Amino acid sequence: MTVQPDIYSELSNHIKPSPIRALIPFIRQPGVISFAGGLPAPETFPVEQIQEITQNILEEEPGSALQYGPTTGDPRLRQAVADRLTKKMGVDVEADQVIITTGSQQALFLAAMIHVDRGDAVGVESPTFTGGISAFDPFHAKFIPFEMDEDGIKTDQLEAWLAAGNRLKMLYTIPDFQNPTGVTLSLERRKHMVELAKTYNFIIMEDAPYTDLRYSGEPVQSVYSLDDSGHTYYCGSFSKIFSPIRLGWLVAPKEVIDRLNVAKQPVDTCSPMLTQAIAYYFLSQNYLGPQIEKITAFYKARRDVMLSALDELMPEGVTWTRPEGGMFVWITVPEHVDVQQLFHKAIDNKVAFVTGSAFFIDEAVQPNTLRVNFVSENGEQITEGIKRLAESLKDML
Repeated sequence: MTVQPDIYSELSNHIKPSPIRALIPFIRQPGVISFAGGLPAPETFPVEQIQEITQNILEEEPGSALQYGPTTGDPRLRQAVADRLTKKMGVDVEADQVIITTGSQQALFLAAMIHVDRGDAVGVESPTFTGGISAFDPFHAKFIPFEMDEDGIKTDQLEAWLAAGNRLKMLYTIPDFQNPTGVTLSLERRKHMVELAKTYNFIIMEDAPYTDLRYSGEPVQSVYSLDDSGHTYYCGSFSKIFSPIRLGWLVAPKEVIDRLNVAKQPVDTCSPMLTQAIAYYFLSQNYLGPQIEKITAFYKARRDVMLSALDELMPEGVTWTRPEGGMFVWITVPEHVDVQQLFHKAIDNKVAFVTGSAFFIDEAVQPNTLRVNFVSENGEQITEGIKRLAESLKDML
């Protein structure tokens, strides 16, 4: 059967495939050391606790755990998330300000659904997370990229753009250990960002999946905790601190949660009640604190191995970020290096990464950058993978 193009909706024609998932055929080749994905290390998954909790749930509350539930989420989990964030951020978060979503990706998509109309300006860091782009893009957002440096997004550049009379609907930011660069937004710029949101009336979408994964340095206040005006939404996930059970949350004013509730109903009715129950008991039985301690120690060791390998093996002219947490290092190679060509040479050498072009709004941009993940492979594989990458680079240089 041949389907004519005009049978598809405008929205479906506008949705673009993930540039990272397009790498899967290369990554899955035998013997390839992959720094490409954003996957947590399965060795960190709390399998025994999940087995124990799940067995208890299925014995004591199977009727509710295997049933449909409220679209906004299991009330117990909403309260547990609110309590944890209140303690963590130092500001009051009420349960009715929390909606549980099927992963934080859904939270971004729902926020775009209720806020973004065709042509609305959405500010993004440049580079930025590909999932953030894909959440807003189907609604025909007009992306406005703002440059970054070692202190995060340049808010003075944002202010100049706004002062010129431009209207921003939303600003999407990953302030802690940003994906893909690994940099952290400074406190001064967080405060500046909030003042700009108040003055120019736009929403800040604070995406915080990596905040708990800090290995060095001092924590920085969340943007949400600095904003007393309701302009900031806070998006989080269990994927990086527990496992990718596809549960996330969005914190926003209650009237926004009410709209998100309506928007979520035709998408999936509700997130799975069984996984919500598992997450609730994991929090209520105080397993999450030790789990985060375990993960951060585990990932810190891998980060340190990668940074040491880069220091030792990379040729002159190559630079990289030194993240205080998260999962990623951003590498910059000499300008004359064709990173697409480097990718294929690296694959021939059995090592994979993501080219920097995947993280920029303009698809024509071919920056001399690449992203590597330091948590998915063990220390020995990290060292060998960086060695192979360095050899690939030396061949091109």
